[in-house]
Amino acid sequence: MRIALITDKLSTGGGLEHIFQLCAGMSDFEFGVFGAPGNANNKFDNLVNVEVFQSNDNETIRRFAPDLVHYHHLKPLARASVPGCRKFFTVHGVHLHRYEFVRGLKSTLARAARLTLEKAVYRRMDRVVTVSAEDAAYLQRYHGCDSVVIYNGINFGPIEGITESKPALRQRLQLPDDKQIYLMVARFDFPKGHDVLIHAVSVLKQRGRAEGRLFVLAGDGDLLAPMKELVDRLGVSDYFMFLGVRRDVYDLMHAADVFVLPSRWEGLPITLIEALVAQLPAVASRTYGVATVARETGDNVQLFENENPEDLADNLVKPPKFTSCNLEMFKLQSMITATRKLYVEG
Repeated sequence: MRIALITDKLSTGGGLEHIFQLCAGMSDFEFGVFGAPGNANNKFDNLVNVEVFQSNDNETIRRFAPDLVHYHHLKPLARASVPGCRKFFTVHGVHLHRYEFVRGLKSTLARAARLTLEKAVYRRMDRVVTVSAEDAAYLQRYHGCDSVVIYNGINFGPIEGITESKPALRQRLQLPDDKQIYLMVARFDFPKGHDVLIHAVSVLKQRGRAEGRLFVLAGDGDLLAPMKELVDRLGVSDYFMFLGVRRDVYDLMHAADVFVLPSRWEGLPITLIEALVAQLPAVASRTYGVATVARETGDNVQLFENENPEDLADNLVKPPKFTSCNLEMFKLQSMITATRKLYVEG
């Protein structure tokens, strides 16, 4: 079977990593990967079943002569025109959620325009895939669109392979051994809700409950500088550590006490799943995607009211304790098996 996987750009990120894992996990299929040139043009060089095209225009895709075209980004989907084959689309998080948090006339008009566009292009698909139960319900409600839910999968091996003790990890990572460490791993972007966490820590300080706690933030992004400024303005800089981009995130997870994810919305939060694999309990917002993980993993994810710093502060003081849970549904092979079945059976 020849399958065309279409993205917007061949750049490092979760979307391209998802495509890579599909190709690597189904070596008996022939894949064409299509996207504008980016910083990951050579990512697929070692996969003999993959041909990469630094373009996602319809003519280039047609020349590949696919049996199935699988879109992973709305922009190329909006101009899709490849006749004679099945067409699938995976919704990696519903971007329409943004307009629930950004209000005003401009936002209302933008939401209406995007909703109209999405309804039109989704109708042209033979199958739509969502990555969480909440997004599946959302598409049914607003688009009248049925979807197949396939959770994003991850490789547990590198996470479970860390055996170094927590004290040793903290010493090596230069983290204090006398603090309750709360870890957040996310790009600094509006959906991730760093500002909600910072305001929650300000609430803890006002209540006299911030001492002995350290909030370690790993990641980079457009809102990094504004969030540092917010920390200074609220007078809570003693309780935060900004690490920037890190390649030792799994070590950090094993060194921390609690994972925090105050996202306004998610598709399916991979970092939350990774934290649970590292047996790190979590405090997270009650929102799209997060609720799916919490439902599958029991009491290991404690949910607070979305965008409510006071409720988050309450939960930070009394975080959950980790208990064993079944994470099989989030394994990489589970995602590969479900996708293969979809490709073969339609």
